[in-house]
Amino acid sequence: MAANAIGARTRTPAVPQTLPAFIADALRRATLAPTDREALDIAGGALAVLAQLARAEVRHG
Repeated sequence: MAANAIGARTRTPAVPQTLPAFIADALRRATLAPTDREALDIAGGALAVLAQLARAEVRHG
């Protein structure tokens, strides 16, 4: 899956307003996903967003 398709497919926000709410939403969507693959796509997309946020924080410290 292309990196730019992750947000569109999983509907993850570019910048979550609060991390706990973002994580809770991702877990809820993954739990309700109709297939295991979709659940993994949602969880993976959320983890990718969190990794991007962490890298940005390190760069702009």
